[in-house]
Amino acid sequence: MFYGMNAWFLATLVMGALWWVAIAAHPSWMKLPAEAGARAYVAAWSRGGPVLAVLTLFSVGLGFAAAGSEPDMKWAIGAGFMLSAFVFTLVFMAKPGHALRDAPSDAHAVLRTWGRLHLIRCVLASVGVFFFIWAAH
Repeated sequence: MFYGMNAWFLATLVMGALWWVAIAAHPSWMKLPAEAGARAYVAAWSRGGPVLAVLTLFSVGLGFAAAGSEPDMKWAIGAGFMLSAFVFTLVFMAKPGHALRDAPSDAHAVLRTWGRLHLIRCVLASVGVFFFIWAAH
């Protein structure tokens, strides 16, 4: 149960941070002028992105370890969803994220695209947390 509870804890931290960005940070970036919104995004993700990546990967590893130590595949499914959120970030969100680092003139359009992709990532992480909660009970 040690692995699973820690996987659940870390996944919940990641999910909470992602939803905070979706509900509070991203809308505030959209209210700023285009260049300032892009700078705010870069400042936030240059610090927070690596932390979320590490927490997500630890959660994935602990989730798979819990699946190996307990006869419940819900841990592995939850870890799979957390891993899919990480991979989704690398595959689909890297391009708009890197575009924002160049402070494009259409930063609001890029931020809107990034925001829609970010919501998908939020849902993937939330489903992972759901499976961790289900497995723990």
